[in-house]
Order: sequence, then structure tokens, then C-alpha cells
Amino acid sequence: IKVKNIYCILLYKLDLIVILSNIIRNMWQNTDKLIVYKLNVFYVLTAVRI
Repeated sequence: IKVKNIYCILLYKLDLIVILSNIIRNMWQNTDKLIVYKLNVFYVLTAVRI
């Protein structure tokens, strides 16, 4: 019974790690898009200024 419990806990933790890594990856992708967006806005503003 103990071994089974440990196995369940390990699986649960693995699921959590996968979910967390997915969330972090999504956040990274979103920040990349934000940075690109900000760079584009900055580029347009400087182009308009020039």
C-alpha cells in the first residue's frame, strides 16, 4: 500500500510539474510577443519622429 501511495504522489507531482512548465512556457511565449510588439511600436514611433 505504501509503495502505491508513493507512486501516486510521484505521478501527482509529475502532473504538477508538467502543468507548471506549460504555464511558464506560455508566459515566455507571451512575453516574447509583448517584447516584439513593443519593439514594433517603438520602431514606428521613431520612424514617425524621423
